Amino acid sequence: MLQHHRSDTWKTKFNKEKCLVMYFGANNSCYDLQIGGHMLAKTTKERDLGIIVTSDLKSSEQRQEPQW
Repeated sequence: MLQHHRSDTWKTKFNKEKCLVMYFGANNSCYDLQIGGHMLAKTTKERDLGIIVTSDLKSSEQRQEPQW
């Protein structure tokens, strides 16, 4: 369980529906993670600030996406 009590202490709210988990590395155990009892979804690819990040850290996905 992630340290959800700290977000309460710091008056910070998480949008649990937008929180995702991405694992890096070949020998990662890929544990299930939760925030406040809500299981976080796992992903292998995510776009953040226009940059596509993949769990294998390859840039081929970035080149395939259309440029705006």
